[in-house]
Amino acid sequence: MEIAVEGGCNECHRLFHAEVDSNGRYSCPHCGKEYTEDSIPKRFIQEQRPPIPTNSKPVWDMVIEDMKARDNLGRERYGTPLQIDNGRDFLIDAYQESLDLVVYLRGEIEKRRNNVS
Repeated sequence: MEIAVEGGCNECHRLFHAEVDSNGRYSCPHCGKEYTEDSIPKRFIQEQRPPIPTNSKPVWDMVIEDMKARDNLGRERYGTPLQIDNGRDFLIDAYQESLDLVVYLRGEIEKRRNNVS
């Protein structure tokens, strides 16, 4: 089973994904700084096996359908597609949407923790 590490480099401060070698070592692909498996918190280490095919609908297809539906809703609601230079600050919009996402995620975590349907 392959072990992959996702984390942030202490040297170049960039995020990275790297494979851990048989000696428990890996390096930042951006600057080459070397690390050992024990040098970062275990929460960044993921043991993953390859995905297995199923008969379920591909998630990418579902996301693309959702994006198209969301675009249609926006066009109906605002009378125009989302375009640059539309008078809105995309960064602020994205940040506010991200805050909403975090609240929904936290609510779902708590619901599952309390076994609430």
